[in-house]
Amino acid sequence: MLELAAERAGWGVSLPAGSGRGIALLHAFGSYVAQVADVTVSKQGDVRVRRVVCAVDCGTVVNPDIVKAQMESGIVFGSPGRCGVRSPSRTAASSSTTLTTTGCYA
Repeated sequence: MLELAAERAGWGVSLPAGSGRGIALLHAFGSYVAQVADVTVSKQGDVRVRRVVCAVDCGTVVNPDIVKAQMESGIVFGSPGRCGVRSPSRTAASSSTTLTTTGCYA
């Protein structure tokens, strides 16, 4: 999976200044997932996720749309965490939730 994701993402190809690429591999619940994220960083330090390439081997697939939806939702859910967004938090004195971002765009 790692090699497939890297190949499809163009791993090893030079990137312009202010751009970067990260790669990850996970084995959980009997599935293998590899992802490559292409990102850019502005002069102000804002990180923009330009593209995520995902390869998954989850065994026998009954409904490919469900696998696709699961992978896409995981990418969207995980993108802020890679860019330094803190999780929502609640204070004991308030029922309001705050979320602080650091300029990451998916």
